[in-house]
Amino acid sequence: MEIIYLIIFFIGPGIFVKEISRYFSVVERYDPPKNTVYENLFVIVVESALLNTFAIVFFNCINDDKILSAEEFISKPNDFDFLCRYIPILIFLIIVYVFAKKFFGKVVHKIKSWWLNKKYGLNYGNSNEGTVWQNMIYYENTGKNDKVVSIYHNGEYVISGILWGYNNRKIDGKDFRLIRTQEVEKVLKRDKKTTLEEQWLGYIEKVYYDSDTGLMIKFYRSDELMEHWDEISKLS
Repeated sequence: MEIIYLIIFFIGPGIFVKEISRYFSVVERYDPPKNTVYENLFVIVVESALLNTFAIVFFNCINDDKILSAEEFISKPNDFDFLCRYIPILIFLIIVYVFAKKFFGKVVHKIKSWWLNKKYGLNYGNSNEGTVWQNMIYYENTGKNDKVVSIYHNGEYVISGILWGYNNRKIDGKDFRLIRTQEVEKVLKRDKKTTLEEQWLGYIEKVYYDSDTGLMIKFYRSDELMEHWDEISKLS
């Protein structure tokens, strides 16, 4: 029975850390198969052992019955009273560790960004995710106007509209949903006949290009379009 408890204590916290991190992440990440099962298990065991070590230290500070050896800790899980006092401490430290890990990751990101900008003049990617796609779709212009886009594939125009839905996992690919496609295409047709200053979608804020699939997305500044939205029905 002690072996089962030890497996739970020295694997469970690491898995708990991974699941909490995934739960609080805006983007559901897909871990590519670059890490083997053994490498992932090693990380889980190390984090679990680290958390249990801190939990034992914390437990000893607030309780009279100290844990002074590995043998004592192995025998403790048989004591229900011990579990009721130890597990809440462990869960608390897991939550603190997850947020501390996230905070430390942001600090490291800022240091990397500062160093790359100083040495090479490069702008490091967003610290919240790992790809340009996720950065542009999820984090840039959050809370601002709807994303009005034109989509191209291998240099050929496909469709335009307001980006309204997209996958949140890398493993699912770059599928998305567009709305108001007819209205946006009417505006683009109108803009071809006018000067740049009079165009409602004249300014392209950014362009996403995937060299593997040939997918290109142009993101327009939509402020001017929204001001004239009621006039679209009059366009031919």
